[in-house]
Amino acid sequence: MSDEAQSYDLDLGEARVPVRLESLGAEQFTVVVAETSHAVVVLDAGPPLLVSVDGQVLSVEVNDQKAAIGGIEARLEPKQTDNGSKGARTGPSTIRSPMPGRVVRVLCAVGQSVTAGQPLVVLEAMKMENELVSSSDGVVSELLVEPGSAIEANAALLRLTPSA
Repeated sequence: MSDEAQSYDLDLGEARVPVRLESLGAEQFTVVVAETSHAVVVLDAGPPLLVSVDGQVLSVEVNDQKAAIGGIEARLEPKQTDNGSKGARTGPSTIRSPMPGRVVRVLCAVGQSVTAGQPLVVLEAMKMENELVSSSDGVVSELLVEPGSAIEANAALLRLTPSA
């Protein structure tokens, strides 16, 4: 997956639900489903794919844009944006913790411009330091944590506004 946010429509047969995936780097993602954000960590690339979603471990089978999670089948379709590109981020995004831990360092400040792949926050979890990176270019609009903060999985860490 690229560092850009990717948007999809999740076709559940009877309903279509908007989904946005934002890479945080190192097999860590924020997945926004119908405006609800979830922290996702890939535990095993499988098959089947083994992921932790907000701390709950799930087995996911994926083939040809179809996914089965817990017996529910769905189809992912890339979403077209107004300018015709697929998956461009149009609004602010929240960088979330993919795991519980402690904030070691905050590497950015409110008002700072950041680029895709730039480290933003360093977390310590299970005695290892993990750098969370920006999934796209933007400006830090809000910092929600400080060094030493204890955080839960899926905790909001900071907010980014897309670059103009």
